Amino acid sequence: MQRTQQGLTPHFDADIMQETIAAVHQPRWTEWETLEVQTLAVFARDGMFDAASRAELVRRRPATQRIDLRGGTHDAHLDAFDEWIQLLRIWLR
Repeated sequence: MQRTQQGLTPHFDADIMQETIAAVHQPRWTEWETLEVQTLAVFARDGMFDAASRAELVRRRPATQRIDLRGGTHDAHLDAFDEWIQLLRIWLR
């Protein structure tokens, strides 16, 4: 992250980001379904997951707690920061 007049903004090398994110498009359901830790899935109102994808994530691992933010995008930790932090603090208690 880098500080700008608009606040913290992502700072990354586009080539590295492209290589890193290529694996994101492959399903990882086996790994997801075998997790044995408490898990919180946070979805922003205007995030990258549609309603069906959100539901599938929880359906495949019902022990997952789901929270839907009233705002935010994929970068909810930046553009819905206050709501993100409030809900995260509650969940961590």
